[in-house]
Amino acid sequence: MKHILATFLALFLLTGAAGAESTFTGNAQGFGGEVRAQVSVDETGKITALTIDAASETPAIGGAAVQTLTEAILASGSADVDAVAQATVTSNAVLDAVHAALVEAGVREGDDTLSYVPGVYTGKAFGRMDEVTVSVSVSADRIEKIDVVQSNEFPILSDRVFETVIPDIIANQSLAVDTVTGATVTSSAILSATADALAQAGANLSVLRSAPVAASPCPPRRTWIRRLSSPAAALPA
Repeated sequence: MKHILATFLALFLLTGAAGAESTFTGNAQGFGGEVRAQVSVDETGKITALTIDAASETPAIGGAAVQTLTEAILASGSADVDAVAQATVTSNAVLDAVHAALVEAGVREGDDTLSYVPGVYTGKAFGRMDEVTVSVSVSADRIEKIDVVQSNEFPILSDRVFETVIPDIIANQSLAVDTVTGATVTSSAILSATADALAQAGANLSVLRSAPVAASPCPPRRTWIRRLSSPAAALPA
C-alpha cells in the first residue's frame, strides 16, 4: 500500500512540475535608473505573468508607460509590442529587460530569420526635445541605410548618437546596440524610431532586439548618415 501511495505521489509531483511556470529576471537601464522585469513563462514560452520594477522612472510618463506595456505584453503573451510614444527610453528599457529575462529562459520568439519587405520606411519617436524622424532603407534581408530626416535634439549630443548608434545598428543588423553615455534619451529615440520603421517593413522586432552585437564598438562611419531635412548640412564623407 505504501509503495502504491509513494508511486502516486511521485507521479503527481512530476505532473505538476511539467505544467509549472518558471520565473526569470532581466534588467535594463531606463531614464532614471535600472528597470527590472520579472517574467513567468509556461512550457511553450508564452509570458503568463509580468512584474516591472521601474521605481526610478518618472511616475507621470515612465510609470504610465510601464502600465501600458505590461498590459500589452500580457495580452499578447510576448514582448513583441510597440513602444509608448513620449516614453521611448522607459519603453525600450522595459522591452529590453523583458527580452533579457526571455533569453535567460531560453525563449526565442517566433522565427529567428530576419526578413523585410524591401523599400524605404519612415519611423518616429520622441527624443529629449521633440520628435525624431528617421528614414530606413531595407532589402529583403538587410538594413541598408538609416537617414535622420528630422531632429531638434542638441547637436553636441545628437551628432555623437548619429555617428555611433546608427552605424552600429547597420553593422550589427541589430537593435540591441549600446546607447551613448550622456545621450541616452536621444539614443533611445533613434532606436525606437528605427524599430517603428522596421516594424512597417514586416520585421520581427523580438529577433532584432536580441540579435548579437559585436564586442568591439563599430567606428563612426559618417558616410552612412545624412540629414535629409537640410541638404546643406549633410555630414561630410
